[in-house]
Amino acid sequence: MHILNADKVKYCPEINPDLGEGKTLPGVLYMDKLFFKVLSYHKDQGQEAIRYGRQAFLEGKGRVMFLVVEEEAGFTVWEEDARLKLVEKKRKKRDVVGTIKLDKLVEKMRDVGGVTIKDRFYWLKKYPRCFVGREAVEWFEHFLHISTAEAVGIGQRLVNEKWIHHVCDEHNFENGYFFYRFYVDE
Repeated sequence: MHILNADKVKYCPEINPDLGEGKTLPGVLYMDKLFFKVLSYHKDQGQEAIRYGRQAFLEGKGRVMFLVVEEEAGFTVWEEDARLKLVEKKRKKRDVVGTIKLDKLVEKMRDVGGVTIKDRFYWLKKYPRCFVGREAVEWFEHFLHISTAEAVGIGQRLVNEKWIHHVCDEHNFENGYFFYRFYVDE
């Protein structure tokens, strides 16, 4: 059994297999071992916490380590459990599509190194100063370092917010060989 100050342990979330998938409870990490909380004691009950920890340690014949941690609010008793595993923190997925400043993006799209804007032909009909949806998607992926789905989402947002449109106004934004044009060129 160890009696420690709170600054000697690392508080962390953990997963307890007995609770089922996805269930978590708080724990501490000490000497590369994980512990779960058994009991909490008030600040003036330090001796009771130590007695409980010592008794539990002896009843387990020293096979399981116990910690008594002195915290600001009182004392906590923690029991080692080899089955516990640290929970991997999941990164929040960033909302690229919703946070891109479209005016700046359109400026970059139209600049040198942006999407190729030129006159194009389809079924002998000329469509002046337009770009191909597939090329725009590839440019978004490269320029913004995003997935194809996010790139298509940005293209659709450009359509929805009236920055670009299909040359015949027949399609939403698609990752294909459809021609699009900027509204400000008209």
